[in-house]
Amino acid sequence: MGIFSFLKRKQHNNLIGKYENYVLERKLLSVHCFAPFSNMFSDYHIFQTEKMMKVWDTFFPIAMCGYCSTLDNIINESNEYDSLKQTVRSQFIKGDEIFDDYRSFIDTKNKKIGDTSQLTSLWFSKNFQVYGTEEQRRVANDLKFLNIINLFLKSAYNDKDANFPNYISTTFNGDLKTESGITQYIRLMELYCKKTFGLIKEMLEH
Repeated sequence: MGIFSFLKRKQHNNLIGKYENYVLERKLLSVHCFAPFSNMFSDYHIFQTEKMMKVWDTFFPIAMCGYCSTLDNIINESNEYDSLKQTVRSQFIKGDEIFDDYRSFIDTKNKKIGDTSQLTSLWFSKNFQVYGTEEQRRVANDLKFLNIINLFLKSAYNDKDANFPNYISTTFNGDLKTESGITQYIRLMELYCKKTFGLIKEMLEH
């Protein structure tokens, strides 16, 4: 689906599912994360293949949905979880199975590691590695990789001031029903991802 069509769907969540916007926002954010993530850190140029981009575009948005649904306590409410899972299923091949795997991983590990973003980065890394070459698996298993994903999740959805929803609500003044509004939304999303990964790089290098 093209980005313009993708964003237009965002306007009609009442017609296509309670959690449609919830999933679409994270799916679109993930699309704009891959370039700054793989460009800004020289070790990660290795992931710039069509195959690994497709793997990212499935597992990273589901990781974000899982992380946010844990923070929002959706994952612990059976009916709400099922509703969200059905939306994830409609957006990703085997999305419901992958989402169930995330929930099972969190439930199993949460007693040992209480940090949800850390657990989510571990889950994402584990799945990302499955589809990579030996060298890609080695890089994705590194602590630096885990820390970057961990910090992005916290910044995007757990930071009180810098989180993505706050950023969009305070900077976007367009209308997603218009092409100019969609263009502005996309540009703001690109800037957010680039800035956030830039700050993470600066943090890790100092």
